[in-house]
Amino acid sequence: MGAWSELTVTKVLAAMPTDLNTLYQAWIDANPGKGNRLAELTVLFVNTFREAAGANPACEVDPDPTMVPTVAYHHAMNLIYASLSMEMGVRLASEVGNLVTQANIWLRMAPVADVEMTGSDVGGGSPSYEPWNSCRGGRVI
Repeated sequence: MGAWSELTVTKVLAAMPTDLNTLYQAWIDANPGKGNRLAELTVLFVNTFREAAGANPACEVDPDPTMVPTVAYHHAMNLIYASLSMEMGVRLASEVGNLVTQANIWLRMAPVADVEMTGSDVGGGSPSYEPWNSCRGGRVI
């Protein structure tokens, strides 16, 4: 099994950028019925990334439902933050759109023998189009 990392609402809150956290707390204060929305988004995206990895026959999915492939951890976090921001009415910078696009590329490539889209650890520039196993985080040999 490749490397997997726990992704919970506690970890999402702990890593949340300070400015976004301030806006989030104000949003919760103004909309108490939305208090559980971050947890819902976290579960939604954890499940989305687990399903994408699980669709890859080369991937053995971690049985813990809070785990995501380590190589996709930041992609999942970025989708959670972007989705939450949009719900809160926060205008997103174009760089956030790029992060969302990268996460969506990973999700679409994970179920197949895919290509690394984030660069290479052996030089050659980025993106690298060498065969890549998205679940195990290593090159397909």
